[in-house]
Amino acid sequence: MYHIFKYYEQTFKALSDEKRLHILYLLAELPIVVIGSGPVGLAAAAHLNKYNQPFLILEKGSKIVSNILEWRNVQLFSHGNSIWMRLPNSYYKRLIGLNLKLINWPTGKELVEEYLEPLANHPQIKERILYQAEILNITKKNWIK
Repeated sequence: MYHIFKYYEQTFKALSDEKRLHILYLLAELPIVVIGSGPVGLAAAAHLNKYNQPFLILEKGSKIVSNILEWRNVQLFSHGNSIWMRLPNSYYKRLIGLNLKLINWPTGKELVEEYLEPLANHPQIKERILYQAEILNITKKNWIK
């Protein structure tokens, strides 16, 4: 736990007591760490949630998909079906309570608004996102360089 927070002491101290305790609780569960809250990271989190696996999402930005919001008007090269298929529609519908809106060639903004924000705002995922958490190093457990 020390190794995660020695680099993020300022960020960690800025959190409310309740949020700090929640993060410490998640770390005590030895969660799977998902790096980034982009399409793949959030889909991975949803799958982990589906199978009741503990996880923590570390997002470098101050909100989800910070990098996609920089090119919000650009149309994606990926067809909408390939993006939305990362999550089974039936599971997504149960998790979020919405049907996916399939867009053939979505823009970055549509990707965020129609898929990523509803998923990231689900309580079981939202509470597990730690913002402004830049990954500096990854090592094996109990192995310090």
